[in-house]
Amino acid sequence: MRLRMYDWRFRNKKLEALYVADPEPAGVALGIDLTPEARRARELEVRGYFHAPLSFGRRWKLCYLATNAGEVDPDSVRALRLDIEQEEPGWVEAVRREWEPHRDVERVSLETGLPLQAVVAIVQNLEERGELSARNG
Repeated sequence: MRLRMYDWRFRNKKLEALYVADPEPAGVALGIDLTPEARRARELEVRGYFHAPLSFGRRWKLCYLATNAGEVDPDSVRALRLDIEQEEPGWVEAVRREWEPHRDVERVSLETGLPLQAVVAIVQNLEERGELSARNG
């Protein structure tokens, strides 16, 4: 099975990506206005859906912009957690560096320029290994 990526102009400005596993080949439409970091995060997220489709329960996914931590899609985080540390070690270091002074995913996202779902995924991975102190709130 293959995965194809397309640039797309969505009418809904909060929609960042659409992943569809069927028919073969699987494809993802990525918003053309995404920042490089948002685009990369969506690419990594979609790879998670593509490589572990049964763990997400669907063969398609709409991926929306999260403007606060409460809007972050748990599926996005789970998909990102699979590869984000290996694929973007610089992001991990940026999150680790900004975590101590702020201890808040929204603030770390703002300071690093990384999408919220990427910051949450990295923080969860680091917390799971005991490498970060607790979150505020």
